[in-house]
Amino acid sequence: MKKTIFVYIFSFFLLIFIISACDSSSTNETSDQTAESASDTVLVESADEEMAASGVDLVLLAFMNNRLQYYMSDLAAKKASAEEVRELAQSINNVEEDARVKLEELAQATETDLPEAIGAGQKMKIDSIDALPQEQFDQAYLTEVVEEYKENVERLNELIIEEEDNPIVAGLVADIKDYHEEQMEKAVSLLEELS
Repeated sequence: MKKTIFVYIFSFFLLIFIISACDSSSTNETSDQTAESASDTVLVESADEEMAASGVDLVLLAFMNNRLQYYMSDLAAKKASAEEVRELAQSINNVEEDARVKLEELAQATETDLPEAIGAGQKMKIDSIDALPQEQFDQAYLTEVVEEYKENVERLNELIIEEEDNPIVAGLVADIKDYHEEQMEKAVSLLEELS
């Protein structure tokens, strides 16, 4: 199914974010409420054409994924029942901090403004995993980690293709992609062990 209303929804969320950033009297709470998750943006079908995400969009989505992985793993490092899951969560946290630095460099190279807060959709994912009973937590966390990494690796592959003429950007994207693929493989393996 081809999806394409991405531009309209993303523009709406971006407009909300810009208005929020420009309002000097806004509080951090307002900022948290208005910085909508780029990963929750929906692409809608069009019979004639498909609009691909731009490089800036892909960088923003990768950054939002980074923040989601970090916060989910921070929670899992404390709440997971299996020691192996807590260790993986701590490893993901460390890797995501390294990836965040690369993503900030990537954002500068692509002139992408990064949000200060996680989006509402991401907060809902974290809260829904946190609300699970202890016996369901580990598997739900690992499943979400794998799904999020798969989506992000696809985005990063698109960005590498789009930025192939820019070796600095392509190199940063390749590094981030390597981090994510390694952690995804560990999560897949652990999920199989626990299933």
